[in-house]
Amino acid sequence: MSSYDLDILLTPEYLTGYAREAYQQLQDAAIAENSLSIFFPDRQVEGIDLNTRDLKKTRPVMAYNRAWDAEPARGTLPPTRTIRFENIPLTQKYTLSEKDQLRARVQSNEVIREAVENNVQLGVQAIADRLEYQRGQTLNKAQFLVETETGGVTADDWGRSAEAAPVVANKFNVATTNVLEELIKLRDAYRKLNGFYPGAIVASPKILFAIQTHPQFATKVGDHTRLATVDEVNGILAGQRLPAITVYDRQVQTHSGPVDVLEQDSLFLLPPAGSPILGETVFSRTNTAVNLGWQGVDGQGIVANIIQRPNVASLRDVVVDSVAMPALYAPDAAFKAQVL
Repeated sequence: MSSYDLDILLTPEYLTGYAREAYQQLQDAAIAENSLSIFFPDRQVEGIDLNTRDLKKTRPVMAYNRAWDAEPARGTLPPTRTIRFENIPLTQKYTLSEKDQLRARVQSNEVIREAVENNVQLGVQAIADRLEYQRGQTLNKAQFLVETETGGVTADDWGRSAEAAPVVANKFNVATTNVLEELIKLRDAYRKLNGFYPGAIVASPKILFAIQTHPQFATKVGDHTRLATVDEVNGILAGQRLPAITVYDRQVQTHSGPVDVLEQDSLFLLPPAGSPILGETVFSRTNTAVNLGWQGVDGQGIVANIIQRPNVASLRDVVVDSVAMPALYAPDAAFKAQVL
């Protein structure tokens, strides 16, 4: 197979379509198993210089009556803090070595197509995992965490108030704690800060187990204690206008091994899943797309391509490129309570 055949076989259009389909399949599978993307749905935009005022959906101040023949009042939005931020590249590459290309060419087009597609799949997964980890850091610390390959780390604060990150004095794993009363206090604190009740509670298996085994929820059977089921726990919560608990225990892979996405000792009160109230995962147009002349939705989102090394003609890189990050529009709606 000639290099010309490789370029025809695996065009940027083909690889980008493959990458975006792979990303969507990953998202669908992750959501089915619980993913923070249900609280930060994807959104495609054109530019990289963004602000929360233009992106967030804010409920307007209610309308005023007017006297007959009088001018109507000017519509306004409630005062909110506007945060300006710059979207950031998130890119992964994998090298097709000279030997791998030669071996594939001796066999068939399908062999090298499969090798390239596998690399694209790896790049998409790496990007999806980084975005999920960043969503977790957004909830854990109300910060956007940037980590580069060279070890550089920066954290930009979204501005969550101290009242939206309490440490509960009466821990949930203490038998004398009134867990239901503590949850109601957290619910009311959430409503006071945000103007509406939480639509979701996200907690680790560790927290769920503490609730299930707590005397307030568990059942005494002779000399033994029967754990409350998840349905029983959520049924009790529903009676107090508390949302059901969503159990989340996802980990992502780092060079040092797997790490938790969310803190295990804290639970999170959030807006309903699927709404953009809390925030969104924002994808901007990439420079790769600009260089390819792609406009609008064609240029927004993940782009995949094969690039020949300028100084080593025999080497090619499979590059999966994006400019993407989770943006937090309502910091106090990302309510974190340390309960263990």
